[in-house]
Amino acid sequence: MQAFLLGDRYNIPKSVYDLFRVSGVAHIVAISGFHIGIVTYMIMIILRIFPIPRAAQYILAMVFLVLYAFMTGSHPSAIRATIMAIVFLASFLLERENETINALAIAALILLLINPLNLFDVGFQLSFLSVLFIILFYPLIMDFFYKLAPGLTEKNYPSVQKKTPRAIQLQIARFALQSVAVSVAAYLGVGVLATYYFQIITPIVIIANLIVMPIASWIIFLGMGLLIVGLLAPFLAYAFAGCLIVSLNVMIVIVFLCVQIPGAYFQIKNFPLWGVFL
Repeated sequence: MQAFLLGDRYNIPKSVYDLFRVSGVAHIVAISGFHIGIVTYMIMIILRIFPIPRAAQYILAMVFLVLYAFMTGSHPSAIRATIMAIVFLASFLLERENETINALAIAALILLLINPLNLFDVGFQLSFLSVLFIILFYPLIMDFFYKLAPGLTEKNYPSVQKKTPRAIQLQIARFALQSVAVSVAAYLGVGVLATYYFQIITPIVIIANLIVMPIASWIIFLGMGLLIVGLLAPFLAYAFAGCLIVSLNVMIVIVFLCVQIPGAYFQIKNFPLWGVFL
């Protein structure tokens, strides 16, 4: 749980972390845009409970995000995601359109100004490349999916509001395709570089992400809920803790099963640097 909320992976058993590594989903135990996005969403929900102006909510959310980034150890991926979230919130505060490429560039510039050697950090490279490729290729991949399944295009999306079985199926199908599109785009960005650094190819990551990411989201929500309930109503903390234990075990079992699929991963020894550029 510490890994999900604070990025502290030291207490994860090596056998469990190896499962996450060879399945390609080790990123879920490192604080990144996935975690910061969920934390931002929860902070905004909590702040809206209180009768404070909208502008003050955005400013307080930015402050909490900065504090959270420091709590997680200020890793490049956490700082990148925090800066992008702050830029995103500031665009609402200033009523300006948010440009994701600019937000990513600002995050990279700030991190390199703090320490230029971040450029050679593996986490820095993989974090920024994955987000850059998601920004660039996610829309293209979704357009390709829509050509294969025109019934899932935006014009059909309002029907989801009716909550009919057909509308719910449409929403689930769209969510699944969006998750696949994000995974494919990110893998296009970091797959070869990860092979060079870690000497492993993980094709199973596309399927594993599709199953694991929703569970990981649920675990982060439960973890944040456990912290809040532990402060306000400690007698309810046991219920949250029990759900967390079950959810974590289910996720580990799913990752284990994914790794058992033939061709889930391949070890590549001495992958050359020229292969990365090629």
